[in-house]
Amino acid sequence: MDTVNCQIAFSLELPKAFSSWDESIRKNWHGIRIPPSFGQKDNMRKAASWSPPNLGWLKLNFDGASRGNPGPSGIRYVIRDHTGAILGGGASRGRCGSKRGAELAGVAAGLDVAVAGVILRAEAVGKGPLSLVSQKADGQFSYCLPNYLSARATGSLNLGKDSIPSSVKVYTPMQKEPKFASSVYILGLEGISVGGQRLSLVKPVYNALRASFEEKMKTYAPAVKPASPFGDFQPCYQLSNITSVKIPIVTLHFKGNANFDVPAVGTLLQVSSDVVCFPFSPSPNDAVNVIGNVQQQGITLAFDNLNNRIGFGSGSC
Repeated sequence: MDTVNCQIAFSLELPKAFSSWDESIRKNWHGIRIPPSFGQKDNMRKAASWSPPNLGWLKLNFDGASRGNPGPSGIRYVIRDHTGAILGGGASRGRCGSKRGAELAGVAAGLDVAVAGVILRAEAVGKGPLSLVSQKADGQFSYCLPNYLSARATGSLNLGKDSIPSSVKVYTPMQKEPKFASSVYILGLEGISVGGQRLSLVKPVYNALRASFEEKMKTYAPAVKPASPFGDFQPCYQLSNITSVKIPIVTLHFKGNANFDVPAVGTLLQVSSDVVCFPFSPSPNDAVNVIGNVQQQGITLAFDNLNNRIGFGSGSC
């Protein structure tokens, strides 16, 4: 588990006796401990709250229930990252069994999905030893994510010492990653501009970014009507009967005078046929934020591990 930088947020204790099903779980998932009281009826009602995991970690929440104990049972589970984004989840009905068996089935199903997802991501472009680029890229790679609205656009992933195109001319140095996020790439953000106006990076940074964009939109697109928020994404705008709209450019200023202009498709995300939203959300840890795939669309990103830098260029997709 350490090689894919994943934490599963639960702790159970092992009893001395196991059913055959429990034993199979123990063999497949070392470290699961099941307390003797696990699965027993608890009539107490307790207030529950959810807290995010650290950057680079995942949290698995699971549940299982049995009508009659034993009786018809069911499970459900959800996997979230440090931003609270749901990366996977599921629910299913099971055969007649106990509450304890249902809880264990929820653990197993959630772990299977969580580990599969993390390994796939880690074996793509992460810095961990299992990643595709660590094994095949010879220290350099680049990629371009296509516009998700285009049915014909295709992206690209290039590996090796000749993989960085000449269109990449702006670079920012990679920052030293913390121990709890050793497989990710860290950049040093020095400032943010909206419509050419530099913001003060006073925490929480998200509040200043959102407020500035919302205020600028009143000048750039006064005819656009506001719409209801879409999850964490706000402000949102109604574009019925509007064929085009001018929006302020959001620029991220990184160390080394490297400026990254967020593409229009990453500045206002289409969430329905006639509604677009500002696709930024607050981070639980305001010291570290994630530049997501929405903001990377149409941009060539170059990762030069030989020279410890990351570059931006015009898109090749």
